[in-house]
Amino acid sequence: MKDMNGRFGALCVALVLAATAACAPSAPSAPGPSVKDLCAPRALDPTQAVLHANLQARLESTTTEAMTQQGKPGGFAGFIMPALLDIYEATGDTAYLDRFVTLGDRVLAARDDKAGLRDYRGRSAAQWSTTVFNAQGSRPISFLIDDARLVAPLARFAALTAQRPCLQGLRQGERAFDAIARTYVLAAHETLAFHATENWRAETAQGVHIGYFVTSHDADFIAPDMPGKPVPLNYQAMAGLAYLYMYKATGEDAYAERATRLSNFIQLEFVDAAAPNTLTWPYWPKMRYAPGRGWAVADTSRFSYHQPDDLNHASVTIDFLTAMAADGVGGVRLQDLQKITNAFHKLVHNKSPVPIYMDGSGPPAGRYASLYGRMASLAAFQPEIWEPVCSVVLRERGFGEAMYPPEEDQRARAIASVARLLLTAPMRQGAKASLADCVAD
Repeated sequence: MKDMNGRFGALCVALVLAATAACAPSAPSAPGPSVKDLCAPRALDPTQAVLHANLQARLESTTTEAMTQQGKPGGFAGFIMPALLDIYEATGDTAYLDRFVTLGDRVLAARDDKAGLRDYRGRSAAQWSTTVFNAQGSRPISFLIDDARLVAPLARFAALTAQRPCLQGLRQGERAFDAIARTYVLAAHETLAFHATENWRAETAQGVHIGYFVTSHDADFIAPDMPGKPVPLNYQAMAGLAYLYMYKATGEDAYAERATRLSNFIQLEFVDAAAPNTLTWPYWPKMRYAPGRGWAVADTSRFSYHQPDDLNHASVTIDFLTAMAADGVGGVRLQDLQKITNAFHKLVHNKSPVPIYMDGSGPPAGRYASLYGRMASLAAFQPEIWEPVCSVVLRERGFGEAMYPPEEDQRARAIASVARLLLTAPMRQGAKASLADCVAD
């Protein structure tokens, strides 16, 4: 395989010099809305209007707080940024893009190489290092999930700008949006390349080309059995989303190739669930086709567990797979999206209380059920899933302030959850005029 980091580096030099619109990918495989439609303000139906009003009330206080959480990589901002983009796409109100840019700039200013911070090796690089989640809290290290969660929305902003010429001339201060998009593409490339340089693996398994990320070879201070093992599937999926948005922003096939390899890797982890025509997957990749490479029952890491993925983390993977399928990139199987929908119907939504694991097992999800809204992305292919997801999100804690936990990162996740319900509401089957039925389900 050719050195993709070198290819991406040359690409990004060109991006700095070229207009974002010139880098737009070729026409999508299926016809979508016209540019005129994409740029027009959207009329909200009654359900969307209620969701939007709820989000507006929370964002008035939350966004300002989020912009101050620079010491918590991927925590607050990593959920607020995609929520702002979801709300923009749902409403067409570019004020949300203005908020996004303000937050995106602050996030970039907090990156190690911009803020003068160093990790456990003494590197000041294109990462957001942290001392959270390692056994020796004084050794800062960056995690792929946090960094990808921050750069994926930056790349998505650039993709939206490339696809919608009406956005390119908009300005924040002295900068036009297309210039901001070029800055964000370069920043996203730098962070993805930083993680890929040592920890990206590409190979063939089960007759398909796969790619995945592993934990750094010297990161045994996190847990002794983690170096060299594949990181969790939601980490892989979040990086895949970033690569997909980079492809949409630039048209560079190398990004699509990496996103495809990651989706193939994830799909090899699928296993049948208990109910007919359903599937599930583990949190930690098993790599059953390569014994000793993935996570086995014998592994003893304090982070290692062998239950199916929980619905909060699984929603990241679902978001990635549905985005890949919607854009016709990679080989995501529509029948598998149907099986995931079936699993939610049969094994999660129909149980009270809602379980925490996607195969219907485990303890009650409790307040964490309010974070599952991103699973509504499946409505693009399975419209019937929207109402059950809405029901699960809202019935546990009601609709209003009570559904937003007081903890900063959990509150931000809940905002992202409701924003995804807003974005996907037009796709639902048998649209309801009010959320009352959804809460009562």
